[in-house]
This record gives sequence, C-alpha cells and structure tokens, in this order.
Amino acid sequence: MPPATSSAPSFQVRHAIISIGALHADFGPSDSVLAEAEFARMVLSRGENRIILSDRSKFGRTALIKVCDFTDIDRLISDGIPDEKLSAALQTAGVSVNVVAP
Repeated sequence: MPPATSSAPSFQVRHAIISIGALHADFGPSDSVLAEAEFARMVLSRGENRIILSDRSKFGRTALIKVCDFTDIDRLISDGIPDEKLSAALQTAGVSVNVVAP
C-alpha cells in the first residue's frame, strides 16, 4: 500500500476534496489508475464534506476503476452543467452541484 493511502486512515478532515477521471450516470465516479482510485476512496471516507472537482469533459465517461457511489459524495464542483441523465443521478443521491466559471 502506498504511504499516502496507508496514512490516510489516521486523518479526519472537514473537507475531503478529490479530482476524478470520469463521471457517468450509471457507473458513477471512476478513475483509470488503481492507486489514485484507492487513495480517492480513502480520502472521501475521512471527510465530513466529500467533494469532487471535475471539469465537464469528464461527464458521461467511464474509466476502469469505480471510486465510489454518488451517495458517497456531497458536492460536485465543475465548470459545466451535467447532462440530464447525470444531473438526475446526482440529484437522486443528494449531491449538490456547483458550477463555476472556467
């Protein structure tokens, strides 16, 4: 286990913020690098407010490794509005979406 992943369980943070490789309405948040997916999963588990930062190019895409379910995050911050299907999945899971200017 990489040092960052092995030490993460000893932390408790207010805001757990991760980036992600892909966001798909059916598959959820995913990444293509196993170590990054495992670290992201661990970080999210240690935060009170679990946040994904993602640019809109990740919407509708899948990557090899599922990081978590949408119910495991509280907020998505992006530079674009998710499509209708992704928006519905996020809303069903109770995820708030914040769109910021690029």
